[in-house]
Amino acid sequence: AVRGGDAESRRAATDALLSALDEDASPVARAGLLRSVARIPPADVGQADRVADALAGALADEGAAPSASDATRLAAARAAYAHLRTTLRTFEGLDRSRLVSALDARLDADDPAVRRTVALARRTVPGPLDAAVLARLIDDADPGVRREGVAWAAGPTDDPFDTVAPTLEAGLGDPAPEVRIAAIQGWSSRAPLGRRCGPLLSAVQGSDALPDPGHAVALAAIGPLDERCSDGEAVNAALTAIVSELSSAPGEWHRPVRALPVLAQLAPEAATGALPEFVAHPNPFVRSAAATAAGILEAEATLRQLAFDDDANVRETAVVAWGEAAPIEVLVDQLDRPEPHLLRSTAARLAGRIDDPGVAGAPVSAIPRAAVAGALFEALTRASTPVEATMRDARVALLTRLGEVASIDEADRLAPYLTDPDPRIAELAASILHGWGVNDVEARPGRLPELPLPSFGELAALEDSAAVVTMANGSSFMVVPLPFEAPTNAARFFRMAREGVFDGLTWHRVVPNFVIQGGSPGADEYAGHGAYTRDEIGLVGHFAGTIGISTRGRDTGDGQVFVNLVDNLRLDHDYTVFGYLIEGLDAAGAVRPGERIERIRIVAR
Repeated sequence: AVRGGDAESRRAATDALLSALDEDASPVARAGLLRSVARIPPADVGQADRVADALAGALADEGAAPSASDATRLAAARAAYAHLRTTLRTFEGLDRSRLVSALDARLDADDPAVRRTVALARRTVPGPLDAAVLARLIDDADPGVRREGVAWAAGPTDDPFDTVAPTLEAGLGDPAPEVRIAAIQGWSSRAPLGRRCGPLLSAVQGSDALPDPGHAVALAAIGPLDERCSDGEAVNAALTAIVSELSSAPGEWHRPVRALPVLAQLAPEAATGALPEFVAHPNPFVRSAAATAAGILEAEATLRQLAFDDDANVRETAVVAWGEAAPIEVLVDQLDRPEPHLLRSTAARLAGRIDDPGVAGAPVSAIPRAAVAGALFEALTRASTPVEATMRDARVALLTRLGEVASIDEADRLAPYLTDPDPRIAELAASILHGWGVNDVEARPGRLPELPLPSFGELAALEDSAAVVTMANGSSFMVVPLPFEAPTNAARFFRMAREGVFDGLTWHRVVPNFVIQGGSPGADEYAGHGAYTRDEIGLVGHFAGTIGISTRGRDTGDGQVFVNLVDNLRLDHDYTVFGYLIEGLDAAGAVRPGERIERIRIVAR
């Protein structure tokens, strides 16, 4: 509540929390107090020191009740991470030595989650690498701890490359894919030119000794094979061979899709020769890769073809890849489509592109200004019928462009949006009208449609339920809800699952060592399921295997979900966690972009 407040409110809240910590609080209460005090930016250096001392004491179990558990120590480690991230942005000269020592003492904790979190907090501290600490991390039995060690060596340290190279090399040969991916990311950013791309090529090719489920490691290694590679011929040959896999195994398109845009940068002729097969492919993810490559190659004929593809995601990729060279008439034609992400991107790319007779040197459009305004108004009308919260981003983009393209002559067409159910739309309409000189109007928004609240009985029943997510390839994972941590979001997901809403949809976003995201009816970030849910940012952390709600700002849960593939504690208190995987985290980690959910069934547990 006070995180973004003024210094005095932050000071008062922090002092109150620290005072409560000095009392004989229960382990659960101490955990909550620690987590809260760590998230508030300290008002001054003195207060920052007091918070750091309190966290160090908690990590050392000073003043803790005899029943203090790993859960309390985990809360202290999470708090240390939050505090370090907050104070690093505010105080440069803060003495963190006691807190660092307390973290180092917890690297041998029995609970792997505590060790992972301590390692995460430890590598947040600026300065040179501590060789002894680093050795403990990369020798740990838990791959998450080893990943943190590799990420520390890969980070922005002052240590020379030869100092961190042994750690990165060990990471490249680690049996856990998540560790190898972290090592690839570090190696590609830190290795000098002469040593950069050999290990990346080896990671792309893989080996029998190092399984690569879902090609996640290879996909991570393909992207960094760029012009900084000294062995360009070998890289080009490898990328060309990967691109040709699309012909030999049409169903295995993920490696070719990742390789084609890279090949377009390095070997334009080879990429141009491969482009037609990608353009003609039945899978829209493959055609989207063709659009990206066509933008790099400046292949206008291909971009024009893909800008009128049947799939809106392909169209959007083509429009974005075409950039400022995209003809106005092509952009205006996109406004006839209903998909929110395409409308949003198109409206954004019309910015500054329409001629204004009153401005000297303004760009000249092939379509009259009034015609563009008319197309924007028609698109806005369709996007507002009926009004759905999840169309907000597209409607905001269309309205914003109308503020630039239209004029006071169209004030009557804009006036109805002053009473729009979405307050963002009503306020923006009022702002545009004021900018046109219509000052006697104000926003009077209605009320957006709301989802039904779950009953207590429904939530209680969820505690005895689980959702089995079965993929089209036969793999599966099981989700257990947290109905009393995130009641509306847990109930919505299980309700939609029972109704078969997710069946046949895809995981459209896959980020190695981060998340998989899916459940969009349009297989994109901006196509959701009607009404928004509000954030329910409770006590559960974004540890590996938790499942959360995708949003585009506060209180904009649109039914899309994501699975945390690793510990992503920087997401805590910003994104809702409504459940966790009790089976199949490896299956979730092997998901590739565009893979389809066969069905989700609800079972008793």
